[in-house]
Amino acid sequence: MKHNLEKRNDRMYYEGTDELADGHFEYHNEDGSLYCEYSLKEGKYDGACTFYWSNGNVAHQAFFEEGGCSGEIFFYYPDGQIQAVEQFKNNVRHGVCKQFSEDGTIVFLSRYENGEEIHSESNSNLNYLLTQSKKLAHIVYRKCAFLIKLLDQIVEAIMVRTIYRLSDRQKNVIMNILILVGVGVVNELTQ
Repeated sequence: MKHNLEKRNDRMYYEGTDELADGHFEYHNEDGSLYCEYSLKEGKYDGACTFYWSNGNVAHQAFFEEGGCSGEIFFYYPDGQIQAVEQFKNNVRHGVCKQFSEDGTIVFLSRYENGEEIHSESNSNLNYLLTQSKKLAHIVYRKCAFLIKLLDQIVEAIMVRTIYRLSDRQKNVIMNILILVGVGVVNELTQ
């Protein structure tokens, strides 16, 4: 039986009633696959709350006591590898939080006390978080932003000094040269 729920005063109620939600609940994707499942006790989250990737693997899992998140929270990559583990107490980060690359290497570590970060360190190889294509895209973006600024300055200088002396044909030739130079540099960066 499917129940619609609504949140009021930090508690979950059966929609349109004053009855506190109680029991195990599941929500499914349009294709029928499980999207999430959780339990409520007297309108508060209680026990495991689990979200799933569309392939059926666990995406995220948290544990609740009397409505508050306590214990470890797990995040997973779509292939099932662990992505992060965070520790919570009374609904705030408390303890060690770790982030992992897809190959299982710890790339970020932090420690919290009552929601405040008191220590953090990252792996010097934090690039594990970025795939090669993302790194390349970032480099190209930085270079393109620099080139656009440079081209803008060149165009402005040309326009200020010579725009009134050039014919329309000459202006078109200069603009085409500037565009080709920009495209050539971008092609060189992506090879």
